[in-house]
Parts: sequence; C-alpha cells; structure tokens
Amino acid sequence: MLFKKLGFAPAVVRGIIGSMAVEIEWMDETPERRREIEVEIRRLARRFAELGAELVVLFGSRAEGTSNRNSDIDLLVVMPCDTGRSLAGRFAEIGEMVDPRYATDLLVYTPEEFENLRRTNRFVSDVLRRGRVLFEKKKLAQGSSNDAGHGQDT
Repeated sequence: MLFKKLGFAPAVVRGIIGSMAVEIEWMDETPERRREIEVEIRRLARRFAELGAELVVLFGSRAEGTSNRNSDIDLLVVMPCDTGRSLAGRFAEIGEMVDPRYATDLLVYTPEEFENLRRTNRFVSDVLRRGRVLFEKKKLAQGSSNDAGHGQDT
C-alpha cells in the first residue's frame, strides 16, 4: 500500500493526493480554449437575441476573469414567454442551442419574473452588479454598476 511505503497514515496520504488533485483541477485553461469559449459565449448571446431575448448577462468566473479549465458558462437570459409554443418545445430549442463541448448553465426568466427577482432576490441583484451584459434590448438592468457592458456586445 502507498501509505505504508510513504510512512504516513492513510488519511494523510489521501489528503495529500486530494490537495494535488485540487491543484491540477484549478490549472489555467489554454489561451486557445479561452478564445473558443469567448466565441461560444458571443454565439449564444446572438442566438438568444435572435430568439427575442431582452437581456443576456454572463456571470460567474467567466465574467469576473477568474475562470479555469473546469469553469462553465453561466448566462442569465430574460425572454418573453412564447405562448404559441409548449414549454417542452421551448426547452428543446434552447437545449439545441447549447454546444455540448462547453458546460453551460442557463437561468431563463420571463420579463415579469426578472422584474420581481431583480428587486427581491440577492443572487439576481449580484448577477446584475458583477456580471457582464452581453445583450440588452432596453435598459432592463437599471441600477447595475456595470454600465460599460450595456448594449450589444455581440
């Protein structure tokens, strides 16, 4: 057994190996991969705009510049509900937009849900304050300190 060869207790060896795994996990991604992901982010923002989105905000580590090779793409999207389509149909269309090569988390709200959450939900307020607005049909994200990001970044 490895712990006997090293002369450490099993828990110590597991702790060392675990910390090494964490270090490997947090390695930087390559510049090429980062560029690919930025292209994908812009593509998603454009596609949501084409589908009638009113607001698309990138948030999380990719917006804050602290991403690593395991970071996903976090997007908050505000879109009106298409009453002519089933909910399953809308989810299928959105799901088809996402490239499976890039881990992507989407938070999709109707304008009404967004207005309520913007005033009452600390998480949504934080996304607006710290996120990067990729597309905005009109000034929905008022009160955001990220004024430089308003408008279309696609």
